[in-house]
Amino acid sequence: MPCASTRSPYRPLLVAVLVAPLGWCAWFAWVGYRAGDWRGYFQVQEKWGSAFDGGRFTFHRIADIFLQRSLTLNTVVVAATIISAVVLFVLCVQQRQHPALLIYAGVLLLIAVGGEGYSTPKHGSCCRPFRCSSR
Repeated sequence: MPCASTRSPYRPLLVAVLVAPLGWCAWFAWVGYRAGDWRGYFQVQEKWGSAFDGGRFTFHRIADIFLQRSLTLNTVVVAATIISAVVLFVLCVQQRQHPALLIYAGVLLLIAVGGEGYSTPKHGSCCRPFRCSSR
């Protein structure tokens, strides 16, 4: 019988890395099932005005702060939050934070910065974005 001290300290991390994406995969499958198409998740995102554009939308949104005179509080707060998040992520990398934290934060930051329409309000998002079938 192996001694508890011989277990790899990375085993819990490996289990977490393998289990963590299962929730998103289940959500992806459920939305696809409800939409009647395996691409249902992406179709819903499109209807909400969200897509991945590599950060073009975010860059233009932040540039608007410096180029436009009439701004909304929402635009300024979102831009300040995104800029702060990027700066804090760089600081975390420089401090050599735990790899699991860096990967998690990096993926979330990539989604937030790289997504078109991620930071804009979704009017009517409480309504169903796709028609439910009678399954």
